[in-house]
Amino acid sequence: MVSTRRRFIQLATAAASGAVWPASTFAEARNPSVRAVEEKLIKASPVPLGKVRILGGPLKAAQDRTADYLLQLEPDRMMAYYRIRAGLPEKAQPYGGWDGGGRNLTGHIAGHYLSAVSLMFRATGDARFKDRADYLVSELQAAQDAQGDGYLGALENGREAFAALSSGQIRAGGFDLNGLWSPWYVLHKTFAGLRDAYRYAGNATALDVEIRFASWAERALAPLSEAQVQRMLNTEFGGMNEALADLYADTGDKRWLDLSYRFEHRAFTGQLKRHQDNLSGKHGNCQIPKLIGSAARYGYTGDVEDLLAAAFFWDRVTGHHSYATGGHGLEEYFGAPDQLSARVDGRTAETCNVYNMLKLTRRLFALRPDAAYVDFQERALFNHILASMDPADGRMSYMVPVGRGVQQEYQDMMRSFTCCVGSGMESHALHGDGLYFESAGRLWVNLFVPSTAEFGPDGSRLKMDTGFPDGDTATLSLTLPAPRELTIAVRRPVWAGDGFAIRVNGVVVEQALLATLRGGAAGGRGNAAGNEGESRQASSYVELKRRWTTGDTIELSLPKSLQLEPTPDNASVSAILWGPLVLAGDMGPRREGRGASSTPVPVLVAAGKPLSEWIQPNPARAGDFDARQVARLTSSSGAPPIDLAFRPFYRTHRRRYSVYFDVLSPAEFEARSGKE
Repeated sequence: MVSTRRRFIQLATAAASGAVWPASTFAEARNPSVRAVEEKLIKASPVPLGKVRILGGPLKAAQDRTADYLLQLEPDRMMAYYRIRAGLPEKAQPYGGWDGGGRNLTGHIAGHYLSAVSLMFRATGDARFKDRADYLVSELQAAQDAQGDGYLGALENGREAFAALSSGQIRAGGFDLNGLWSPWYVLHKTFAGLRDAYRYAGNATALDVEIRFASWAERALAPLSEAQVQRMLNTEFGGMNEALADLYADTGDKRWLDLSYRFEHRAFTGQLKRHQDNLSGKHGNCQIPKLIGSAARYGYTGDVEDLLAAAFFWDRVTGHHSYATGGHGLEEYFGAPDQLSARVDGRTAETCNVYNMLKLTRRLFALRPDAAYVDFQERALFNHILASMDPADGRMSYMVPVGRGVQQEYQDMMRSFTCCVGSGMESHALHGDGLYFESAGRLWVNLFVPSTAEFGPDGSRLKMDTGFPDGDTATLSLTLPAPRELTIAVRRPVWAGDGFAIRVNGVVVEQALLATLRGGAAGGRGNAAGNEGESRQASSYVELKRRWTTGDTIELSLPKSLQLEPTPDNASVSAILWGPLVLAGDMGPRREGRGASSTPVPVLVAAGKPLSEWIQPNPARAGDFDARQVARLTSSSGAPPIDLAFRPFYRTHRRRYSVYFDVLSPAEFEARSGKE
């Protein structure tokens, strides 16, 4: 058997010669002890990104638009400040915006970009993205060599700030550390980019550069006490714990695991481990990466405290702090749990947060394959993430608000370079990640996307044809080298209700009524529908175990129905969903500039009426609806009600819209009108 060290050398040699290996071989290169822990703890592995191809639909359109954008960007402009800080001559004019000089996030966009081109190479197989990744790594290596001590940064006065930190001078606030804006957050993007270039683009040099960079970080923190480090962590530090845990997994060197624990923000994670919701008042995207790191580290070590924190955090965010679209936060901050009705208006739902919550979701599913994780993934992906990019020109949105009469905050893609432009580069390269998971003898089919997947040790293939999200059917076709026993676990989405149907080779597979799949009453008083505070029912899986052969098919019926989803604290403030898709009321063309229009937003005078009585499909396009004769302005109570057009949230580009509405009874409308 080839030793781990020999295997790593073989992979490194292959990378140096330009060869590419499948993502699965990275696990083979890991330290045996890390691999052994993973084999015990990881219950389901995502079918590698390089073995999944998206064939059509809005996710493919977003992926293609992002691919075009990535090829338009100039690596030398991203590397300009790295070269300046290292004393090397400039090759191009630097980009500006958040990546510009001064007290910005200088250098962060190059890290995002390195991750994005590495992921896009794996997602598409297009060698142009590998060429970009390899070039960026060579430039980072040159800058690091010129620095001489492993340091690798583009921040102005970065060296001086970290030297002061190392000497014990720590001025730390929410985003300020010794006069710099979230410097560890910025460096984390470079760490993550190097990791992804190694893992997805097969560049062994990236791992060497990352190790030298981590050695510098280790030395920088070595003089500091635990109390000093904890004070430092009061400033945003991104996913440094995740990057270092991943470096431990990629090398087997326990130094990096130990360094990962130095980035454990105990003042925050300690309460989560005790199952205390401490999110109110905290900046959303400062926190999520910390728990991604916890979840990753649990998979490498089995430290149960990491899992306690990560899983509880996910439960609280998705179940008690999130809007119908999967986003969360007002002005980037969490509020009190289950108190959302007064927080739907304004600058809500930062895109970076959703990108990071999806990363955490996929990791937790790997540890515990529960369809509830996929319910959130579907909700966030087909609502917020798709809505965050204008499909016509690829502009990404910082905020994708959910309130009344709002609009997306599109970014200038060649000038602004905000955090959400950076995470968006990666997000739309990751659409194939988590569509399918696998383990020995089992394949999970999680989301309904036109795609192909190669799975298992023998190169078995599955193809999914579907018109989802607008359509309501899907067909899976199998191509196998030879007949084999296999369990295919097909997600039965709860939103399809009892209309869900499944056929194998044309033969109906009988399904239980959805109500019978709810939690039982053994030892308790049951789960009667309508119990105050009861969580919504999660989806489940239909397990199809048989001997499969080439040509076998699985046909799915996935009907979508309309439903109101009120905020937990006020049933009158509600969103409207069609299956998993949030519907948004069309408020007219967008106006340039940030924020909502001053145009009054109607309420819906329809409380207590069945949705089918006042919302009707618009035959022009599947997913479009008209709310008929229920929209009224409280300032014009004498005016007759009007019709209002609704469409899926992800199709609201270049429009003003409302996700949440006040849904009132006639008496409530009259009472409110009398006060205005």
